[in-house]
Amino acid sequence: MYKVVLVSLISVSLIVNIILLYTSLAPPLQQQAKALTQTTKSNFSTYTNHHYPHSGIMIQYPSDWNIEQTSNSSIIVKFHSPLNSVITIKISSLPSYSTLAKEATGAINLLSKAFTSFSLVDSGSSTTLSGNPAERLVFAARAGQTEIKELQVFTIKGGTEYILSYGSTKEVFPKDLPVAQDMSESFETIR
Repeated sequence: MYKVVLVSLISVSLIVNIILLYTSLAPPLQQQAKALTQTTKSNFSTYTNHHYPHSGIMIQYPSDWNIEQTSNSSIIVKFHSPLNSVITIKISSLPSYSTLAKEATGAINLLSKAFTSFSLVDSGSSTTLSGNPAERLVFAARAGQTEIKELQVFTIKGGTEYILSYGSTKEVFPKDLPVAQDMSESFETIR
């Protein structure tokens, strides 16, 4: 019962943040997309956070992206691109019996109920995050009148779940995806 409640609370928190993000995106995204300039790794800065009780994180991000520190206990930081894409890093404690497969299944079930026109684009793709086995989910959905697309990569290390989410409008998603992939590859957990 504890596991179900914990997974539900974590997933609901993530869903609420996704919905709030996409319902607040500015309409002139198409105009901003035309002004996109390619970001190179030489323009990256490093973000480090040691404030989580059991572990910290380090990630490289483009220097022209804005950082938002949150008061949410599980969402550690958000990075906002000039095109209004967002990368969110979330850390949560999990019971020792949690697995990546169970977390992926739970996330898919909750997301499919939270969004209209939910479409799972990719799931079950094994990858790594900070050198650890990870799961990758990609979905498309509608939040209000906005069509969105999101990529989530998550891993479990020492009873702690690390989730890196990249989301944007459907039109902007492919434009910031290379940067999101670079950020994901640079992500490190720190003990």
